[in-house]
Amino acid sequence: MEGERIACSPISFYEIAYSSFRERLELYASREDFIAAAQARIELVPISAQIAICAGELPVPFHGDPMDQIITATAIVMDCTLITKDEKIREANLCKVVW
Repeated sequence: MEGERIACSPISFYEIAYSSFRERLELYASREDFIAAAQARIELVPISAQIAICAGELPVPFHGDPMDQIITATAIVMDCTLITKDEKIREANLCKVVW
């Protein structure tokens, strides 16, 4: 849609690199090339103090993974839709989610 953009937290690139390195995610390019290509097309949303505070204040029990807390907090603070298949994030209903 017009006016919409695709953005992500740098933590998402960490998750891709980590999962690929641990062979939990298969990429059809090297990690470096994949992330560089994605970064060229996606706006990175830096982890701000507001995002860090939001992540630290998510309700218990939300999610034990700090990376997922930061990603969710980014969606909350930026008021955007999060694309994830993570059931815990989806069931928490803290932000708009698709997938």
